[in-house]
Amino acid sequence: MTLDSAQLAALVSFNAGAAPGPSQAELDGIAKDRQRALDRYLKDRDAARLGEAMATLNRDQTALQAPRPAEPGPADVAVAYLRELPKTWAEAKGGKGRQMLATALFDRIDVLGMREATVHLSAHAVRHGLAAVLPAEFDSPVGGRGERI
Repeated sequence: MTLDSAQLAALVSFNAGAAPGPSQAELDGIAKDRQRALDRYLKDRDAARLGEAMATLNRDQTALQAPRPAEPGPADVAVAYLRELPKTWAEAKGGKGRQMLATALFDRIDVLGMREATVHLSAHAVRHGLAAVLPAEFDSPVGGRGERI
C-alpha cells in the first residue's frame, strides 16, 4: 500500500468520531449467557433468578452498544503503521502470521463467490488509520481459489 499526499493529509486530519460498536464476539458472549440463563431456568424454574439474569444482560448489551467517543491514535504512529503494513504482510507469509495480521485488522470478512468480499475493520485497524485511507470499494485480483490466510 502506497499512500499519496492526499491520503496522508486525510490520515493526519483523521477524526474517528464514534468508536466502533461492540464486536461480534462480545455480542455472542451475551447471547451465550442468555442461553445459559434459560437452560438454568428449565432446570430450577426460578423465574426471579431468570428475570435478574436477563435484566443484567440487557444492561450489559445496552452499555456495549452505547456510542462512545473514539480515541484515535497519534497520526505519526498511524502513518508509520500503514507504511509498514505491506512489508509486514510480505514477511508474515507462511505459518499463522497472515492469519494473525488479518485477525488484528478485521473483525469479519464476508465473501460472496469469487468476485465480492466485504471487510469489517477491527477497532485496532480504525485506530491506526486504515479506515481513513481505504476506499469504500476496491478491486483486488483473485487467482485460482484465492490465498489462504
